[in-house]
Amino acid sequence: MSRYAFGVYALHPSTPLMLQADYLSAGAGAVVAILCLSLSCFLFSHPEGGVLALVGFGVGAVNLFKSWKTYKENCGRLPGSTQRN
Repeated sequence: MSRYAFGVYALHPSTPLMLQADYLSAGAGAVVAILCLSLSCFLFSHPEGGVLALVGFGVGAVNLFKSWKTYKENCGRLPGSTQRN
């Protein structure tokens, strides 16, 4: 099951924050691409594909939000950080 744990490793507190930020940027790009796919499916009269892509967008957006929260927690763990949880 470790092959599915890339997000866990990418957002581990020991991973550099720049790498974590890049992971979040890639995730945001993927979520936007899925939304565009959904909209294009609806535009070209393929509602089944549009609904499936919209569900994928929702799942991706929720996962991206959870990843963002983990990233913010990791930023707060830095020594001398003034960010409060």
